[in-house]
Amino acid sequence: MYRKLPLAVFVMVLAGLLAVAPCRAEKPLVRFGATLYSQPITMFERYQPLMDYLTENTPYRFELVLGEDYLETARLLKEGKVEIAAVGDGGLAKAVLGYGMVPIVKPRNDKGRPVYRSCLVVPVDSPIRSVRDLRGKRVAFAYRHSISGNLFAWKLLSQYGMKGSDFSDMETHKTHGEALASVLRGEHDAAFVREATALHHLKRGVRMIACSEEIPSVPLLARPATPKEVVAQVTAALLKLDPANPRHRAVLKSLDREFHNGFVPASRGDYREVLSLYARKPYGCGMECHRR
Repeated sequence: MYRKLPLAVFVMVLAGLLAVAPCRAEKPLVRFGATLYSQPITMFERYQPLMDYLTENTPYRFELVLGEDYLETARLLKEGKVEIAAVGDGGLAKAVLGYGMVPIVKPRNDKGRPVYRSCLVVPVDSPIRSVRDLRGKRVAFAYRHSISGNLFAWKLLSQYGMKGSDFSDMETHKTHGEALASVLRGEHDAAFVREATALHHLKRGVRMIACSEEIPSVPLLARPATPKEVVAQVTAALLKLDPANPRHRAVLKSLDREFHNGFVPASRGDYREVLSLYARKPYGCGMECHRR
């Protein structure tokens, strides 16, 4: 992960972004959290269209606050430093199970469905043709708390009777992109990453071998203490984002690929199986609980 800039620098960046619209200062502030997965200035550029959209379409003004990793973003919610956040699939279980955060909307995939999968990728010229061919190979995983890059990867492996001891080497990475890049560099023979990351790189030297069952897409979360009217306004504005609308499409396309197709409502019940799996194997995914 990239290191956070000093707070004073972020304040200066935000002040510059907001200076063009002084009337926004008259609205109550809502802080929106996201995980830092690129250079900080790039993250602000990506999320600012969404902050602008929410400011224009709700009675509030929005500012972005970045967490250094998935779990820090979850802590920002817990500590009240943000009211709503995109924690990513690495922080979902901690935020919901550990801190009681509330799912409000979840993104749709390119088929319009709010699901995604964990997928196994290998170099395009690899002799690996099935999950069973991973025996004796070097395998990369995404962040160890990741749902798609670790938890459901191990669930898929268990269906083939495979354990960590079956691999000659295994390593977890901070992001899905880093796990996939290790395969492209020849450091690992295969990697488990979220489906959107796999699909994005199909023409860049990898192919997909297998994918897990469908997983409910990772939601945006709100604090239980966030005022109901704020949650209602934000939820309504996000649900109105239509990728067929050119202005809305520009907002969505500026974000991570998982958000490009808009949102549908979400609730904690949607994640019953995911949270149950985490509760049975608490934060050990890719570690000892899966090697036995």
